[in-house]
Amino acid sequence: MSILNPAVFLNAYAQSLNNQDAVQAASFFMLPTVIMSDHLRRVVNEQEKLEQLLGTFIGKLKAGGISQFKPMINQTMRLSDTLLFTNIRWQLCDENGLSCISCAASYTMQEMPNEQLKIIIAVIDDDKKQLEHIFPVSQGLL
Repeated sequence: MSILNPAVFLNAYAQSLNNQDAVQAASFFMLPTVIMSDHLRRVVNEQEKLEQLLGTFIGKLKAGGISQFKPMINQTMRLSDTLLFTNIRWQLCDENGLSCISCAASYTMQEMPNEQLKIIIAVIDDDKKQLEHIFPVSQGLL
């Protein structure tokens, strides 16, 4: 299946988060991958470690009442023949679909030979400081 459209790709990624499937969510990344926020800078080289990080992230959000992830694309631009940059706003919702938190994120994605996109850099921007009650700075985002 071809997933070169960033909106289709990010909706599929969101569905893996909605399903709380860290293994599936990790399949949207290419190793090594970089995950960053204001208080986190991490290069992940191992699939198992990426799955563990995403599982922790999903688990903390679920404990904070978040069960649905809705990406809204703000901007996509081509950086090169195979690299795309996409800036989105995540709406993080409760089980009733009511928005609880929103935050910005930026993804640099690479087009793969099998007509798939893979995230190579993820930057989480808690611009409204709404994630801080779930992820205190002292404990880190992941």
